[in-house]
Amino acid sequence: VGGSRKMLNGQKEMMSKTIWEDELSVKSYEVDCNGKLKLSSLFNYFQETAGNHATHLGVGYEVLRTLGYFWVLSRAKVHINRLPAWGETVSLLTWPKGQDGLLFVRDFKMTNNHRETLLTGSTGWLLLDTAHNKPHLADVLPIELPINEHGHAIEEPLRKLKPVQNGMMRYERKVMLSDLDVNYHVNNARYIEWIMDCFDLHQATSQNMRTLQVNYVGEALLGDVVGLLIGNGPVNACSVEGVNSTKGSKVIQAFIEWG
Repeated sequence: VGGSRKMLNGQKEMMSKTIWEDELSVKSYEVDCNGKLKLSSLFNYFQETAGNHATHLGVGYEVLRTLGYFWVLSRAKVHINRLPAWGETVSLLTWPKGQDGLLFVRDFKMTNNHRETLLTGSTGWLLLDTAHNKPHLADVLPIELPINEHGHAIEEPLRKLKPVQNGMMRYERKVMLSDLDVNYHVNNARYIEWIMDCFDLHQATSQNMRTLQVNYVGEALLGDVVGLLIGNGPVNACSVEGVNSTKGSKVIQAFIEWG
């Protein structure tokens, strides 16, 4: 097995791209009431571009599924200079940065046609087995992932978030069929929509989000009810927490800074 893996690695090194770039045109159904890219659409971009690169590297959805594994987003942080508008064409670059414990870290950078940086992102992914949903290290993969040759889009690590203290319940949401992904869990981008629904129209149209960190700390399945709580933080900042009311466990934690 070791010999064949080395042979595969050698062949892969000759053709693999250590950084991946997708060109994207912002569609009408991907924008919000301001005509700017929705954060949920951005997370869909992240997932699609990361998946394209993983497939290119030999660790995409189809390959891993045959081996009994799948990728799941565990943590994400975004720093936003400006969100692209409807009709704007952007480039989204992504590259793996190695591991931080069980997290496989992957960074992103979005640029416009002038190569100006619109936003940067850092994500942490878990490699779970389909039998028990247990996380695994890279030694179960069929290839060795490339080392980080492209630095950091966001330098700070993806840390745990503090729980919401004395949070105010904004609303509850029952998990419906349209919320589920191919793993029968609530899709990570759908959670972003739930977070954004915690805010009113005035806040959404009068302030620009500068930083968002989301930690996915539990699961919600079909029929579960999730309550969204919001708590105050420092000036121009707040925390959001999603609690699975059906199971009594936390599902998501988020920290947001407005500018």
